[in-house]
Amino acid sequence: MKILIIGTGKIGGYAAYSLLKNDRVEKLVIAGSNLLKTSGICQDLRDAYPKRNIETVQLSQVNETFDLTILSFSTLKWNPGIDINDRLIEAKANIGVLDEINKDIGFERLGTIVVVSNPVDILTTYIASKWEKANVIGFGLSIDEKRITRVVNDLFKKDYSRVPCIGEHGVSIIPLLSQLQMDCEEAMYDKIKKRSFEATSTIIRNVSIPVYGPLSEIEVLLETIINEESKVISAGYFLNDPLFGESGVAIGLPVRFDKGKIAGHDLPEISMTETQLFKKSVNHIKQNYNTLVG
Repeated sequence: MKILIIGTGKIGGYAAYSLLKNDRVEKLVIAGSNLLKTSGICQDLRDAYPKRNIETVQLSQVNETFDLTILSFSTLKWNPGIDINDRLIEAKANIGVLDEINKDIGFERLGTIVVVSNPVDILTTYIASKWEKANVIGFGLSIDEKRITRVVNDLFKKDYSRVPCIGEHGVSIIPLLSQLQMDCEEAMYDKIKKRSFEATSTIIRNVSIPVYGPLSEIEVLLETIINEESKVISAGYFLNDPLFGESGVAIGLPVRFDKGKIAGHDLPEISMTETQLFKKSVNHIKQNYNTLVG
Protein backbone atom coordinates (compact mmCIF):
# COMPACT_ATOMS: atom_id res chain seq x y z
CA MET A 1 0.00 0.00 0.00
CA LYS A 2 1.25 3.47 -0.96
CA ILE A 3 0.38 6.21 1.51
CA LEU A 4 0.61 10.00 1.33
CA ILE A 5 0.58 12.26 4.39
CA ILE A 6 -0.01 15.97 3.80
CA GLY A 7 0.95 17.92 6.89
CA THR A 8 3.91 17.45 9.21
CA GLY A 9 2.56 18.39 12.61
CA LYS A 10 2.43 16.12 15.66
CA ILE A 11 -0.57 14.11 14.44
CA GLY A 12 0.86 13.63 10.95
CA GLY A 13 4.27 12.69 12.32
CA TYR A 14 2.83 10.12 14.71
CA ALA A 15 0.60 8.70 11.97
CA ALA A 16 3.70 8.23 9.82
CA TYR A 17 5.59 6.50 12.64
CA SER A 18 2.62 4.25 13.41
CA LEU A 19 2.00 3.35 9.76
CA LEU A 20 5.59 2.25 9.23
CA LYS A 21 5.14 -0.49 11.83
CA ASN A 22 2.81 -2.21 9.37
CA ASP A 23 4.49 -4.36 6.71
CA ARG A 24 1.58 -3.71 4.34
CA VAL A 25 2.85 -0.16 3.89
CA GLU A 26 5.12 -0.41 0.84
CA LYS A 27 5.87 3.29 0.52
CA LEU A 28 5.24 6.41 2.57
CA VAL A 29 5.42 9.90 1.09
CA ILE A 30 5.25 13.00 3.27
CA ALA A 31 4.36 16.28 1.58
CA GLY A 32 4.27 19.77 3.02
CA SER A 33 4.88 23.40 2.22
CA ASN A 34 8.11 23.48 4.26
CA LEU A 35 10.52 21.08 2.52
CA LEU A 36 13.22 21.53 5.17
CA LYS A 37 10.81 20.42 7.89
CA THR A 38 9.42 17.46 5.94
CA SER A 39 12.95 16.36 5.02
CA GLY A 40 13.98 16.45 8.67
CA ILE A 41 10.95 14.39 9.71
CA CYS A 42 11.63 11.86 6.95
CA GLN A 43 15.23 11.45 8.03
CA ASP A 44 14.11 10.95 11.61
CA LEU A 45 11.69 8.24 10.42
CA ARG A 46 14.44 6.59 8.35
CA ASP A 47 16.55 6.35 11.50
CA ALA A 48 13.66 4.50 13.15
CA TYR A 49 12.91 2.37 10.06
CA PRO A 50 16.12 2.21 7.97
CA LYS A 51 14.74 -0.44 5.60
CA ARG A 52 11.46 1.28 4.78
CA ASN A 53 10.70 3.31 1.65
CA ILE A 54 10.14 6.87 2.91
CA GLU A 55 10.17 9.96 0.72
CA THR A 56 9.52 13.68 1.10
CA VAL A 57 8.33 16.07 -1.58
CA GLN A 58 6.79 19.48 -1.96
CA LEU A 59 3.07 19.38 -2.58
CA SER A 60 3.42 20.63 -6.14
CA GLN A 61 5.84 17.78 -6.97
CA VAL A 62 3.66 14.83 -5.99
CA ASN A 63 3.23 12.79 -9.17
CA GLU A 64 2.06 9.37 -7.98
CA THR A 65 -1.25 7.65 -7.26
CA PHE A 66 -1.90 6.53 -3.67
CA ASP A 67 -4.07 3.98 -1.89
CA LEU A 68 -4.51 6.12 1.23
CA THR A 69 -4.01 9.81 1.97
CA ILE A 70 -4.04 11.47 5.39
CA LEU A 71 -4.75 15.20 5.48
CA SER A 72 -3.23 16.46 8.72
CA PHE A 73 -2.15 19.98 7.74
CA SER A 74 -3.08 23.05 9.76
CA THR A 75 -2.99 26.77 9.10
CA LEU A 76 -3.86 27.64 12.70
CA LYS A 77 -1.18 29.27 14.86
CA TRP A 78 -1.76 28.38 18.50
CA ASN A 79 -2.04 31.06 21.14
CA PRO A 80 -3.34 30.94 24.73
CA GLY A 81 -6.65 32.53 23.70
CA ILE A 82 -7.67 29.68 21.39
CA ASP A 83 -10.54 27.53 22.60
CA ILE A 84 -11.96 24.15 21.63
CA ASN A 85 -14.53 25.49 19.17
CA ASP A 86 -12.27 27.96 17.37
CA ARG A 87 -11.85 25.57 14.45
CA LEU A 88 -13.54 28.03 12.08
CA ILE A 89 -10.58 30.39 12.48
CA GLU A 90 -8.62 28.22 10.05
CA ALA A 91 -11.56 26.95 7.99
CA LYS A 92 -11.24 29.31 5.03
CA ALA A 93 -7.46 28.91 4.82
CA ASN A 94 -7.74 25.12 5.05
CA ILE A 95 -10.34 25.06 2.27
CA GLY A 96 -7.80 27.00 0.22
CA VAL A 97 -5.23 24.27 0.91
CA LEU A 98 -7.70 21.65 -0.38
CA ASP A 99 -8.03 23.64 -3.60
CA GLU A 100 -4.24 23.66 -3.91
CA ILE A 101 -4.09 19.89 -3.35
CA ASN A 102 -6.61 19.29 -6.11
CA LYS A 103 -4.75 21.66 -8.44
CA ASP A 104 -1.32 20.13 -7.75
CA ILE A 105 -2.27 16.46 -7.44
CA GLY A 106 -5.96 15.82 -8.05
CA PHE A 107 -8.18 14.10 -5.50
CA GLU A 108 -8.82 11.22 -7.90
CA ARG A 109 -5.22 10.08 -7.28
CA LEU A 110 -5.40 10.07 -3.48
CA GLY A 111 -7.30 6.83 -2.82
CA THR A 112 -9.15 6.69 0.51
CA ILE A 113 -8.86 10.06 2.25
CA VAL A 114 -8.77 10.49 6.02
CA VAL A 115 -9.39 14.11 7.02
CA VAL A 116 -7.71 15.05 10.31
CA SER A 117 -7.44 18.79 9.60
CA ASN A 118 -10.12 20.99 11.15
CA PRO A 119 -12.93 21.77 10.88
CA VAL A 120 -13.23 18.08 10.03
CA ASP A 121 -16.88 17.93 9.01
CA ILE A 122 -16.72 21.03 6.82
CA LEU A 123 -13.54 19.90 5.03
CA THR A 124 -14.92 16.38 4.53
CA THR A 125 -18.13 17.87 3.13
CA TYR A 126 -16.10 20.06 0.78
CA ILE A 127 -14.07 17.16 -0.62
CA ALA A 128 -17.04 14.80 -0.93
CA SER A 129 -19.36 17.31 -2.59
CA LYS A 130 -17.02 19.36 -4.78
CA TRP A 131 -14.98 16.46 -6.15
CA GLU A 132 -17.59 13.71 -5.65
CA LYS A 133 -15.29 11.62 -3.48
CA ALA A 134 -17.16 8.68 -1.95
CA ASN A 135 -14.11 7.30 -0.14
CA VAL A 136 -13.45 10.18 2.26
CA ILE A 137 -13.80 9.99 6.04
CA GLY A 138 -13.41 12.57 8.80
CA PHE A 139 -11.45 11.77 11.95
CA GLY A 140 -12.45 13.17 15.34
CA LEU A 141 -15.72 11.66 16.57
CA SER A 142 -14.04 8.68 18.21
CA ILE A 143 -11.92 10.90 20.46
CA ASP A 144 -15.06 12.91 21.28
CA GLU A 145 -16.56 9.63 22.51
CA LYS A 146 -13.65 9.06 24.87
CA ARG A 147 -14.05 12.55 26.31
CA ILE A 148 -17.81 12.18 26.65
CA THR A 149 -17.43 8.77 28.29
CA ARG A 150 -15.31 10.25 31.06
CA VAL A 151 -17.97 12.88 31.77
CA VAL A 152 -20.92 10.46 31.65
CA ASN A 153 -19.17 8.05 34.00
CA ASP A 154 -18.46 10.87 36.42
CA LEU A 155 -21.99 12.29 36.33
CA PHE A 156 -23.86 8.99 36.61
CA LYS A 157 -21.29 7.05 38.65
CA LYS A 158 -20.96 4.42 35.92
CA ASP A 159 -18.09 2.56 34.32
CA TYR A 160 -18.89 2.56 30.60
CA SER A 161 -15.98 1.69 28.32
CA ARG A 162 -17.32 3.98 25.58
CA VAL A 163 -20.39 6.16 25.14
CA PRO A 164 -21.43 6.20 21.47
CA CYS A 165 -21.83 9.66 19.93
CA ILE A 166 -23.00 11.27 16.71
CA GLY A 167 -22.92 14.83 15.40
CA GLU A 168 -20.38 17.49 14.51
CA HIS A 169 -16.89 16.90 15.85
CA GLY A 170 -16.46 18.91 19.03
CA VAL A 171 -18.94 21.67 18.31
CA SER A 172 -22.30 19.90 18.50
CA ILE A 173 -21.51 16.39 19.65
CA ILE A 174 -24.46 14.23 20.78
CA PRO A 175 -23.94 11.40 23.28
CA LEU A 176 -26.39 8.59 22.51
CA LEU A 177 -27.71 8.23 26.02
CA SER A 178 -30.63 6.23 24.62
CA GLN A 179 -28.14 3.41 23.91
CA LEU A 180 -27.39 3.35 27.64
CA GLN A 181 -31.12 3.03 28.46
CA MET A 182 -31.22 6.63 29.69
CA ASP A 183 -34.18 8.90 28.99
CA CYS A 184 -32.84 12.45 29.31
CA GLU A 185 -33.96 15.95 28.42
CA GLU A 186 -31.93 18.19 26.10
CA ALA A 187 -30.50 20.04 29.10
CA MET A 188 -28.59 16.93 30.17
CA TYR A 189 -27.01 16.58 26.71
CA ASP A 190 -25.90 20.20 26.92
CA LYS A 191 -24.50 19.68 30.42
CA ILE A 192 -22.43 16.68 29.30
CA LYS A 193 -21.12 18.51 26.26
CA LYS A 194 -20.21 21.59 28.32
CA ARG A 195 -18.23 19.55 30.84
CA SER A 196 -16.39 17.77 28.05
CA PHE A 197 -15.49 21.10 26.43
CA GLU A 198 -14.23 22.49 29.73
CA ALA A 199 -11.79 19.60 30.18
CA THR A 200 -10.45 19.83 26.62
CA SER A 201 -10.22 23.62 26.80
CA THR A 202 -7.79 23.23 29.71
CA ILE A 203 -5.43 21.32 27.42
CA ILE A 204 -5.72 23.89 24.64
CA ARG A 205 -5.27 26.95 26.87
CA ASN A 206 -2.41 25.56 28.96
CA VAL A 207 -0.49 23.46 26.44
CA SER A 208 -1.57 23.34 22.80
CA ILE A 209 -3.87 21.40 20.51
CA PRO A 210 -4.58 17.93 22.06
CA VAL A 211 -2.23 15.20 20.84
CA TYR A 212 -2.20 12.04 22.96
CA GLY A 213 -5.95 11.47 22.92
CA PRO A 214 -6.27 11.73 19.12
CA LEU A 215 -3.15 9.59 18.55
CA SER A 216 -4.67 6.57 20.27
CA GLU A 217 -7.78 6.74 18.09
CA ILE A 218 -6.28 7.51 14.70
CA GLU A 219 -4.13 4.39 14.97
CA VAL A 220 -7.29 2.26 15.19
CA LEU A 221 -8.80 3.91 12.11
CA LEU A 222 -5.65 3.58 10.00
CA GLU A 223 -5.12 -0.06 10.98
CA THR A 224 -8.70 -0.83 9.95
CA ILE A 225 -8.08 0.57 6.48
CA ILE A 226 -4.60 -0.87 5.94
CA ASN A 227 -5.34 -4.33 7.34
CA GLU A 228 -8.61 -4.47 5.38
CA GLU A 229 -10.64 -5.11 8.50
CA SER A 230 -14.44 -5.17 8.78
CA LYS A 231 -15.76 -3.20 11.76
CA VAL A 232 -17.68 -0.11 12.80
CA ILE A 233 -15.76 3.06 13.75
CA SER A 234 -17.19 6.44 14.74
CA ALA A 235 -16.12 9.02 12.15
CA GLY A 236 -17.29 11.81 9.85
CA TYR A 237 -19.41 10.31 7.07
CA PHE A 238 -20.83 12.12 4.02
CA LEU A 239 -24.58 11.63 3.68
CA ASN A 240 -25.48 11.12 0.04
CA ASP A 241 -28.76 9.53 1.03
CA PRO A 242 -31.12 11.27 3.49
CA LEU A 243 -30.94 10.46 7.20
CA PHE A 244 -33.82 11.99 9.16
CA GLY A 245 -34.39 14.09 6.05
CA GLU A 246 -30.82 15.43 6.01
CA SER A 247 -28.23 14.85 3.27
CA GLY A 248 -25.36 16.51 1.41
CA VAL A 249 -23.24 16.94 4.53
CA ALA A 250 -20.49 15.08 6.39
CA ILE A 251 -21.26 14.44 10.04
CA GLY A 252 -20.14 12.06 12.78
CA LEU A 253 -21.81 8.63 12.65
CA PRO A 254 -20.93 4.99 13.33
CA VAL A 255 -19.28 4.15 10.01
CA ARG A 256 -19.21 0.61 8.68
CA PHE A 257 -15.97 -0.63 7.07
CA ASP A 258 -16.01 -3.72 4.86
CA LYS A 259 -12.50 -5.11 4.33
CA GLY A 260 -11.05 -1.66 4.92
CA LYS A 261 -13.46 0.14 2.59
CA ILE A 262 -16.09 2.68 3.67
CA ALA A 263 -19.37 0.81 3.28
CA GLY A 264 -22.04 3.01 4.89
CA HIS A 265 -23.24 3.94 8.35
CA ASP A 266 -24.75 1.81 11.12
CA LEU A 267 -26.81 4.25 13.17
CA PRO A 268 -29.04 2.42 15.66
CA GLU A 269 -32.50 3.59 16.66
CA ILE A 270 -32.16 6.79 18.69
CA SER A 271 -34.49 8.92 20.80
CA MET A 272 -36.59 11.83 19.55
CA THR A 273 -34.39 14.26 21.50
CA GLU A 274 -31.25 12.85 19.86
CA THR A 275 -32.91 13.04 16.45
CA GLN A 276 -33.69 16.72 16.95
CA LEU A 277 -30.16 17.40 18.20
CA PHE A 278 -28.79 15.60 15.14
CA LYS A 279 -30.81 17.83 12.82
CA LYS A 280 -29.54 20.91 14.70
CA SER A 281 -25.99 19.64 14.31
CA VAL A 282 -26.47 19.17 10.57
CA ASN A 283 -27.88 22.67 10.23
CA HIS A 284 -24.93 24.12 12.16
CA ILE A 285 -22.47 22.50 9.74
CA LYS A 286 -24.47 23.60 6.71
CA GLN A 287 -24.74 27.20 7.90
CA ASN A 288 -21.00 27.49 8.44
CA TYR A 289 -20.28 25.66 5.20
CA ASN A 290 -22.51 28.00 3.20
CA THR A 291 -20.91 31.02 4.87
CA LEU A 292 -17.44 29.79 3.90
CA VAL A 293 -18.12 28.28 0.49
CA GLY A 294 -21.37 29.88 -0.66
